[in-house]
Amino acid sequence: MPKALQRIPLKMVEDGCVLALPILDEKGSVLLGKGVKLTSKYVDRLKRMGVDYICIETPGLELVSVENAISQETVQFSITDIRKTLNNVGLKKNFCLKEIEGTVESIIYDMLKNRNIMLDIQMIKHYDEYTYTHSLSVAAISLAIGIKLGMNVDTLRNLGIGAILHDVGKLEIDKEILNKPGPLTKEEYEKIKQHSKIGYDLIKTCNAVLAAHVALQHQERFNGSGYPRAVSKNDIHLFGRISAVADVYDALTSERPQRPAWSSLEAYEYVVQGSGKQFDPRIIKLFQDSVTLYSNGMIVKLSTGENAIVVSQNDALPNRPVVFTLKNGAVNKKLDLKEIENSHIVIAR
Repeated sequence: MPKALQRIPLKMVEDGCVLALPILDEKGSVLLGKGVKLTSKYVDRLKRMGVDYICIETPGLELVSVENAISQETVQFSITDIRKTLNNVGLKKNFCLKEIEGTVESIIYDMLKNRNIMLDIQMIKHYDEYTYTHSLSVAAISLAIGIKLGMNVDTLRNLGIGAILHDVGKLEIDKEILNKPGPLTKEEYEKIKQHSKIGYDLIKTCNAVLAAHVALQHQERFNGSGYPRAVSKNDIHLFGRISAVADVYDALTSERPQRPAWSSLEAYEYVVQGSGKQFDPRIIKLFQDSVTLYSNGMIVKLSTGENAIVVSQNDALPNRPVVFTLKNGAVNKKLDLKEIENSHIVIAR
């Protein structure tokens, strides 16, 4: 029977589950390959490595689309390049944008080629390395929005470089503060706020002034409540308004020392509710048109009480995908949630 792909928390994995995507180490080497049947020994090993989620095969559906706006190959080498660049900054080695430029160009190529395919950042999070996957996710979301705005390739390249390096200034902030599990003191928060200007100055040394605006302004807010300059509306560079949305959404959907990860839907609703307040309404609309909420292959519960598997996405309707209901573990019937006859059905969880 054909297999679908499901991303689940490691704690929910049972003996006999089969890996749908390989587990990689920090250098991109394969630790556990696709198709490996998992045992409690493997699961314990993954826990010790700090892996929180994995992708497993589930019964179903030649109809499940495995397409993403960015290929897994591009995701894999992008994370490797981002890791190398940020490690060089942390080790005070020469800071060079050459590798990041190549990474961004590959992402842009994929996204332009797949411009009609919505972006599933959950497939990026499979790699479980927050610093690098967050950088890549923010870049991917930002570029998806930039493409919908009709930006040319040069502008997209600057946006992508800045988005990947938006938090580079945090490498100069005490790790104990960044990874503090409890609330920050006022003094600690003021120190963290310095990362925007630090990152801006660092990127500017590479003659990448446009890209540097992402680092400087991704914490600014449309209503003027952000930092470092508390500017508002169009006084915030377009790159800053785009990356603010991408940064908040991806950060909320990621596990952090201070809190568990929010679901994609929770983070999506938070960001959308900030339209016109924290975030530029035009950018929010394009964001809504760009990202998926329920990955293809994901098992969901419908408001009818039925379990279903997501098989494909409806463009610009991330909360209304195409699903197949499941009965006794087998495919039952197809439901396109965008159709009027299914308007009463929603995904409950």
